Amino acid sequence: MTTNQILTRIRSQIKKLSKDDRIEVYWVDAGDLDSSEGFTWMDQKDAVKGIRSIPVRTIGYFLTFRASTLVLCHNIEFSDKKAKSVANRGVIPLGCITRIIKLKSQKEGK
Repeated sequence: MTTNQILTRIRSQIKKLSKDDRIEVYWVDAGDLDSSEGFTWMDQKDAVKGIRSIPVRTIGYFLTFRASTLVLCHNIEFSDKKAKSVANRGVIPLGCITRIIKLKSQKEGK
């Protein structure tokens, strides 16, 4: 499957999601083997050593899709149905997502 086909499939899945849907997102984060360096000067050849992809699996509640970014959270406080609060918000760029699974819903408070 090509990258464009994957992105089209992911976009299609996202369009079917509703706010508060429970989802599992498989995505690839960027990483560096030595994160202690931060913004420091170094030779270009050394700068690309140790860069790797980090496969990640995130479970949360779908909030929205905006600016090619999936927004989700890990916690929803729902005592006031009209003004829910969320915590632990996360954002994942569309291009990093490889798979989304909509999880089975459960009734609130159970």
